[in-house]
Amino acid sequence: MSGTPKEITEPQAPPGMVWIPGGPFRMGSEDFYIEERPVHEVSVDGFWIDQYLITNAQFARFVEATGYVTIAERPLNPADYPGAPPENLVPGALVFKKTRGPVDLNNYVNWWAWVPGTSWRRPFGLQSSIEGMEQHPVVHVAYEDAKAYADWAGKDLPTEAEWEKAARGGLEGKRFTWGDEDFPGGKAMANSWQGEFPWQNLLRDGFEGTSPIGSFPPNGYGLFDMAGNVWEWTSDWYVQNHSDEVAVSCCGPVVNPRIGSADKSYDPMQPEIRIPRKVVKGGSHLCAPNYCLRYRPAARQPQMIDTGMSHIGFRCIVRPAKMSAGKVSLETQLEPTQQSMAKNLSASIGRFIKQVRVMQRALVHPHVPWHAKVVAGCAVLYVFSPVQLLPNFIPIFGQMDDVLVVTLGIRYLRRHVPQSVLDECETNSRIPSAPTILAAPATAPLPNSIR
Repeated sequence: MSGTPKEITEPQAPPGMVWIPGGPFRMGSEDFYIEERPVHEVSVDGFWIDQYLITNAQFARFVEATGYVTIAERPLNPADYPGAPPENLVPGALVFKKTRGPVDLNNYVNWWAWVPGTSWRRPFGLQSSIEGMEQHPVVHVAYEDAKAYADWAGKDLPTEAEWEKAARGGLEGKRFTWGDEDFPGGKAMANSWQGEFPWQNLLRDGFEGTSPIGSFPPNGYGLFDMAGNVWEWTSDWYVQNHSDEVAVSCCGPVVNPRIGSADKSYDPMQPEIRIPRKVVKGGSHLCAPNYCLRYRPAARQPQMIDTGMSHIGFRCIVRPAKMSAGKVSLETQLEPTQQSMAKNLSASIGRFIKQVRVMQRALVHPHVPWHAKVVAGCAVLYVFSPVQLLPNFIPIFGQMDDVLVVTLGIRYLRRHVPQSVLDECETNSRIPSAPTILAAPATAPLPNSIR
C-alpha cells in the first residue's frame, strides 16, 4: 500500500455537536471592560461542543428521565438569608422587568424582580409556561442545574478558554463572533438589545426576549447563539484577571487553562455573602451598548452559582477521552435539522397567535388606556380583515406583514400598559398583585453580579 495513510485524529462526532480543533489563540480584549484584560495567548485541546444552546425541550426530557428539581424550584433556607421576610423565602427566580423610562443604571433592582413561582417551566412567573417556547434556550438554571444535565448526558460544561475558543469561530482578535462591525450591512447577527437599556428596545433584531435557537447566522465553526440570546455557564471559577491565575508555561502558551479554586471568586464588595461565583460568557438579549456591550467572545462576568435568571442558559462539550469511553447519551441530542426548523416555525406561529389574543383581550380590559386600545384594535382589525389581500389597491397597509403589525402593536402595549395588566390579558384572568419583595443585598436572594 503506497502513500501515507490519513491520520485519524478524532472519533465520530456525537450528534448535534461540532468539532473545535485544538491549538493556540489570543484570549481576552484590551478594548472594552477591565476584566477582559490583558490579551494573552492560551491553547486548548480539541473538543466537541453543542451546535445549539440547550433548549426547553431537551431540559424537559432530562427532568422527565431523572425527576430532577432545579434550585429555583426548591424552598430557600432561611439560614442563608438572615433577616429576609418569610414571604420572600419561597421558590422563585429573578425576572427582567422592562422599565417605563430611563432609570439609574447603577441599581439593578430597577429592572430585576424576585418573582415567586418562577422556574425553567414558568419563566415569567406562576401564570406563564414554556408552551410554544420548546425550541428557546432553557433559562432559570443555576450552575448546579446545568452541571446535573451535563452529567446525565455524559458531557461537561466548557472551561472559559474552551468556550471562548469555540465562540471566536476561527477569527483572531475580532470584536464579535462574526467580525468587527456590530450590524454588518444593517443585518442583526445576534439577539441583543438595541436602544436605551432598560426601557427602550428598538427590536432591530426582531425579538424582545429570548429567541428560538438558530435564529441568527452561525459563526465560523457553525455554532449558533455564541453571542447574545442568553449568557452561558462555564466551569471556571471567576477571578478578576484570567491571565494572572493560570500557570505560566516556559515553552509556549498555557495549555488547557482552568481556574479550579473558588477561593478568589467571592465578591469582595459583599464579604458577608459567601456564595462563590462562576464565569458566564456570551452576553444575552439584555446586553446593550449603553450598559452591557458584552455579546462578544472576550466578554466575561461573574455569576453566583446558586442563582438562575431569565437570561442565563448553557451548552455542553465532550472531550475525546469521554467520547472514547462511550459515556455520551444519544438521547439528549437535538432532533434532525428539518424537525428543528419545523419546531421553530411552529413556535413562531404559536407566539404570533398568543400575541394576537393578548391584543384582543386588551380591547376589553378596563385598565388599558384608550390610545393603547386604538393601537391594539387597528392591529387586530388588520390581521382579520381582507385589506391585506388587496396589496395593489392599498399599497401601504396591504403590503405590510401580519407579524410586523402584531409586533409593533405588542411593542406599543408594553410601553404604555402596566405589566400586571398585560399578564391578565395574556392569561385571560384577573391576577392578584404579587406581594412586595423587600430585598437588600445582604438579606434577600438577589445576586450582585447582574447585567
